[in-house]
Amino acid sequence: MRFTAGSVNTDRCPARMDAMDIMKPINYLCGLAFKQIYVSKDWHPRDHVSFHENRNRWTLSKNSKIQDAKSAKIYDTITIIDSMGVECNQQLWPTHCVAKSEGAKIHPKLRLPENVIVIEKGTISDVETYSVFGDPNGREDTTLEAKLRASGIKVLVICGIAFDFCVAASVMDASKRGYRVIVLEDACVGIDPAGIANTRRLMLESGVHITCSTKIADILSGNSTPLQHVLKWIHDQSKAQ
Repeated sequence: MRFTAGSVNTDRCPARMDAMDIMKPINYLCGLAFKQIYVSKDWHPRDHVSFHENRNRWTLSKNSKIQDAKSAKIYDTITIIDSMGVECNQQLWPTHCVAKSEGAKIHPKLRLPENVIVIEKGTISDVETYSVFGDPNGREDTTLEAKLRASGIKVLVICGIAFDFCVAASVMDASKRGYRVIVLEDACVGIDPAGIANTRRLMLESGVHITCSTKIADILSGNSTPLQHVLKWIHDQSKAQ
């Protein structure tokens, strides 16, 4: 809940988007005939690398633009060396979604089905995990990939917070893994206007279909085919020839 009414309240971020505005379309989606609904949530340890208050705990890389961790502000990016010796860029956030805390709970106004599967991410202290699949270096496996493969799911409909961070990483990961991806723009909120615009461009370039929640019922029923998926299929076929 920290992105709706807590330390990382989206309507206080540069894009000024209120996360509560997407509650209605998401609840509408929860009533549609999806094969399975998954919900991801940050589940951070108290000493998580993304927390601004923990910035002095980490070893900075010599390539970090900020060399004095104490001087780094919220939303600044530092470059750290993680416990595996890997150099990672890390944006600093207010403390949020601490495991087992009130702020990590799923919002009570979400009308989730009884068979919803919850995916926890960001569970390793020195690993930043924006994507619902896991981190870029493969240290955290959220088990989502295995669950999707076991269920035979090939098309993902994605929405949530934040469009230019967790949604973006999840969408791009899904696309790279071969899933057809649909993003529901009216059921997402973002952090930064420039980041939102750039994310949208990258999604479209990757063959992701961006639409709104009111169109998804026709897509699920087979009455409508996402244009971006058709174009990507044509592109893939031409490359194969």
